[in-house]
Amino acid sequence: MLAPRLALILLLSSYFGSILITSVECSDEVDMEKKTVKMRGSNTSVLVEGDGGKISTLYLYFEEDDDDDEDNEESEDEVEDFDDENALSFQVESLQEVDESGKPVKASESSEIQHSVSSVKSLSFTVSALQNSTTYQNLTAKTVTLQAQLPNMATLELMVVLFLEDGTIKFGNETFKVLSGTMKFNINVTGWQYCDGATVSCLSDSNQPAAVGDNLDLALTVKSEAEDPEEVDDAKRAETGKDPICVDPDDPDEEDDDCPVVYDMGGNSEMVLNKGVLVNNMDYVAMPQGFPNLEKTGMMQKKLTFRLPKTPGSVIIDPSVNIGVPPKKQSGSGESIKASSFCFFTLAMLLSVLIAHF
Repeated sequence: MLAPRLALILLLSSYFGSILITSVECSDEVDMEKKTVKMRGSNTSVLVEGDGGKISTLYLYFEEDDDDDEDNEESEDEVEDFDDENALSFQVESLQEVDESGKPVKASESSEIQHSVSSVKSLSFTVSALQNSTTYQNLTAKTVTLQAQLPNMATLELMVVLFLEDGTIKFGNETFKVLSGTMKFNINVTGWQYCDGATVSCLSDSNQPAAVGDNLDLALTVKSEAEDPEEVDDAKRAETGKDPICVDPDDPDEEDDDCPVVYDMGGNSEMVLNKGVLVNNMDYVAMPQGFPNLEKTGMMQKKLTFRLPKTPGSVIIDPSVNIGVPPKKQSGSGESIKASSFCFFTLAMLLSVLIAHF
């Protein structure tokens, strides 16, 4: 009796695992013609658009059926509405080279090298294949990469990561926690040619010659529910039942300078911003005082500016987002079912059918 039961258990485990893997893969959508990728996991949905390099994310849920036939005809788009006020979106807006005082520099008439990109939204990015069963710093994740060539021959790359399990990651000197459903996107600028006052000739903001570029300002357009996102620390987050994000194993009783900045973006969602950047994939360099800088530009629109250090190589920024359950979708509202619960129920039903068969 033991051998048949063991064989049955192994068969069920294999079958259940294959269903789980298939369900995860099928939950994603890739349209290479439109250059869009939709990744789903852990109640988070992420839409990546190659035209303009826009990244949107929201809490994923399923509408409950009711007796109204019209309601039962709701499409997935109506549930997964990336234009909803609780959705967050991010898009690189511009890049501007600045001098040591923070003033813009621009190309001289004799130079063919541009030192600013005023509208990244007009660029078309190449979209990599979706990696829906991979790891990032030993954590299971899904990833997709966007890449565009900038007018001055530099390269802009966006690597979007959707974590499928809780864990801890490092970015330079900063160590912090991510959750199952955390979305992060590395922004990598490579090969920017700076004004050096000699081989590359530039003008200052007031058209004075021999200007020298010292930093690169990269601006993101951010859309979120909160009109004025508030910076919150782990103590304030704990008041709402959230676990700490900051990890400081060496100095647990002292203020940690190596913790990222956390903003409440509204709708129970957060944005985590690192205080530094990685230069040439290895050297952690803190951004100047006042950066990253988040400012309101409209009701739901913000401008997030990072000041990057001068380098002929690469500079990486590493923002991340924790998507929370929107208040109107929290348990008890009777409006929705968590995506994970829905998937678990479906898998359980399939498993019960298999058991009954045996």
